[in-house]
Amino acid sequence: MDVLTNLYSLKKPSFLLFWSSHLICSMGVWIQYVALGWLIYELTGSPFSLGIVGFISAIPLVLITLIGGVLADCFSKRNLLIIAKFLAMGQAFALGILSWCDCIQVWHIILAMFVLGAANALESGGRNALIAEILKPSEITNGVGLLFTAGSIGMVIGPGIAAILLSFYGESFCFALNGIMYIISAFMLFYVRTAPGDLVQSEEKYSRFNFKVTYKDLPGFKKMVGLILLVASVSFFCMSLLVILPVIAKDVLKLDASGLGWLTNAFGVGFVLGSLLATGIWKSRGHFIAIAQGLLLFFLLCFSFSNIFSLSWFFLLNIGTTAIVIFILCNSVIQTLSPHEYRGRIMSVYSLFSAGGARIGGLYLGFLAENIGISLSILISFIILLIVSLFAFRQFHIYSLS
Repeated sequence: MDVLTNLYSLKKPSFLLFWSSHLICSMGVWIQYVALGWLIYELTGSPFSLGIVGFISAIPLVLITLIGGVLADCFSKRNLLIIAKFLAMGQAFALGILSWCDCIQVWHIILAMFVLGAANALESGGRNALIAEILKPSEITNGVGLLFTAGSIGMVIGPGIAAILLSFYGESFCFALNGIMYIISAFMLFYVRTAPGDLVQSEEKYSRFNFKVTYKDLPGFKKMVGLILLVASVSFFCMSLLVILPVIAKDVLKLDASGLGWLTNAFGVGFVLGSLLATGIWKSRGHFIAIAQGLLLFFLLCFSFSNIFSLSWFFLLNIGTTAIVIFILCNSVIQTLSPHEYRGRIMSVYSLFSAGGARIGGLYLGFLAENIGISLSILISFIILLIVSLFAFRQFHIYSLS
C-alpha cells in the first residue's frame, strides 16, 4: 500500500486548511495535556485526582455534546468550530497566567477543565460532520483517516515540546503556547470553504432544531449501535491510560516530567502509524476492525505486566496504532450510514462516547490504581474489554461490515 497515494484529500485547499488547523490545535492540546497531568500529580500526589480532573472535563461532554450536534445540523459547522476554539483559548491563557504567578490551585484546574470540556463538546460533532461537507462521499474514509493523522502527529510533536518546555521553562509556557495555537487554528478555519450542505436554509433550521430523532428508524441503526459500543469500550478501558500516565511514569517506571512526555509520545507515534494504515482501507472494514481489536487486547495484556520503559513504550505504541485503526474505521462506517440531515447529531453521539469514555474511564482507572495498584487495574480493564468485545462482535455482526 503506497502511503502517498492515500493523501489525495489534502489536494483540496479547504480540506488542507481544515487538516492544518486541526494539526496545530492538536499540538497545543497535547502540550497542555502533558504539563497539566504532571502539575496535578505534583500538587496532589493522588492517582484518583488525575481521574477526577479528567472526569470533570467529561461532564460538559455529557451535557452539551448532543446539543452541539443539533447546532451543527442547524448552523454552520465551521463557525461553531471557531467559537469553540476561542472558548478553549481562554482557559489555556488563564492557566498560563495562574501558573506563571505561582498561585494555581486544584480548583482552578477543575474550572479550566470544565470550560475546555464545554468547548470540546461544542465542536466534536461538527468537526466530524464537517468532513462530509468538504469531501465527496467516496473520500470520507480517507478524510477521517487524515484528520486522525493530524491529531496523531500533534500527539507525537506536542509531548516532545512539552518535555522540553517543562525541563527548562515550566508549565506556564506550555499553557500559553497552547492558547496561541488555538488562535492560529481558529483563524485558519475562517478560510475553509464548505459545500452548500453546511449552510442550512433558514426555513429548514427550525425543523432540524429538535432532539426528537427516532434513531432506531434510521437505516443501519443496529450496526451504528454496535460500532459505537466498540468505540466506547476501547475509549473507556484503553484511552483512559492517558489519564493515569503520570502515575505509570513516576511510580512504575521511575521517570521525571520529560519521561512522561516521551511516554505520551508513544501513543502519538502509534496514532500516526494507525491513521496512515487506516486511510487506505475501504473494503472489508469489519475484518480489519476485528484484527485490530484482537491485537489491541494482546498489547494491553502485555502492558499490564511491564515495568521497563522500552517495553512499555513499545506496547503503548501498538495500543495507539490498533486503537486509532478501530476509531477511524468505525467513524467512517457510521458517517457513511448516517443521513445528511442527521449526521451532526449522530456524530455527536459518536464523539460523546469516544471522547467521554476516556475521561470517565480515567476516573475508574484512577480509583482502582489508588486502591489495588496500577498493574492489576490494567489487567482488570483487559478482562472486561475482552468480554465486551466478544459481545459486540457476536451481537452486532461487526465482522461482516464492508
